[in-house]
Order: sequence, then structure tokens, then C-alpha cells
Amino acid sequence: MWGYNPRLNQPVDSGPRGKGRSLAPRTLIIVIALLGTLLALAGSTPANANEDSAPNAGPVAVFPDEWHTMNTGQAVEARARLVGKKTPGLQVEAWANGKPGKGEFHGKIVLIDFWGTWCRPCIAAIPHTNEIMDKYADQGVRVMGVCDSNRGELMQQFVDEHDIRYPTARDIQSRTVRRWSVPYFPYYVLVDRKGMVRAAGLRPDRLDAAIDALLAEQPYDGVSGSAPSGE
Repeated sequence: MWGYNPRLNQPVDSGPRGKGRSLAPRTLIIVIALLGTLLALAGSTPANANEDSAPNAGPVAVFPDEWHTMNTGQAVEARARLVGKKTPGLQVEAWANGKPGKGEFHGKIVLIDFWGTWCRPCIAAIPHTNEIMDKYADQGVRVMGVCDSNRGELMQQFVDEHDIRYPTARDIQSRTVRRWSVPYFPYYVLVDRKGMVRAAGLRPDRLDAAIDALLAEQPYDGVSGSAPSGE
């Protein structure tokens, strides 16, 4: 740590030849040279700095806390385990409305709806989730559902009765729910075009705003990109 040393301004008597008296000027020259080097380094720009701060980098999607259903305790911890990481993969069966083909989600923004046949808020949110599927289909956004294995044998019945039109599958013994750290239902997870989880636990009435924010960052150019892991 740099600091002022008053001894540098005091003569040092090291014998009759006075060698110690020449120490202060030499030390001062070294200090000045070092300070010059530090100032030069401080004014330099790292090679990759322009990449991070480029004015044309575009917007980065932000998902405020108030866009999430819960912001305390277990819900926040669950979000932290998921957001910013690659998708942990799915263990599902019995697809309704068609199983997504290989590469279906490549380069797409994917909204995953974790729901249950026993969950009234889940059922109430289905019409709007259908609307989202239609609204964003031509912008490279896909919607899929994962039905909780608890009373999951009723999934197809609920798909028919409540007109679920997006692909949905039944979780296998809650394995996917555990992998994705789902703390409540419905639980909406937003995955970006690179297969990274960007938001989890979104409120049903904030899904459009969240997708719009991610589209501003990653507009669809019609070209497939990376696939989310565990497709």
C-alpha cells in the first residue's frame, strides 16, 4: 500500500563517506518512476473492455422482483439455483398436443409452464398462456407445459377440458420439478435463445412484459441458434 514515509526526507548517516545521504534522492526517483507506470496502467483500456461497454451492445433484459409471484425465503433461493444457468433438462412422458421435434427449441425463447391438475390458479392461467403462444409464435417464442406428477394421470383430461393448446407433458415422479427447484405452482420459467434460464417464478400477468424484455435483447432473425440443454 502506497503511503508517505517521512524518513525519505531525512539524511541517513551511515558512516564517514555519507553513503546513506544518497538514498533519499534515489528512492524518490524510483517512486516517481513507479507512480508514472501506475498512472499509465490506470489510463489504459483492457482489450475486452470495448466489448462489454460497446454503445451498440443493445438492451439487456431485466426482470424486477415485482414481476415474480413470491420474493421471500424458499422462492428466492429456488430462483437463485436456476437463473443464469443452463436448463437442467426434463424427465417427462405422455406428451399432449404433440411432442416437440428434435431442434424445435433451437434458437427459440421458451416459456415453460409448470402446472398441476389440482392447482386452481394454474387452470385459471391457461387461457392467457394460450394467448401468449399465439401472440409470439412468429417471433421465435415457444410455450410448453410440464404437469406435476401428483394426479398427473388426469393431465390429458384437463388438456381437453380446459383447451390447453401448447405441448405439455407429465413429469415422471416429480423428477423435473426437483431438478428445476420448483417451489410452487403455477411456476413460469423463461429460457433465452442460448438455452440459459433468465427468469423463474414469474407472475402470470407479467409474462408478456418479461417476454417483451427478452425479445428486445434477443430479437428473432429467423435463424436457429443453440438448443436448450435437455430437450
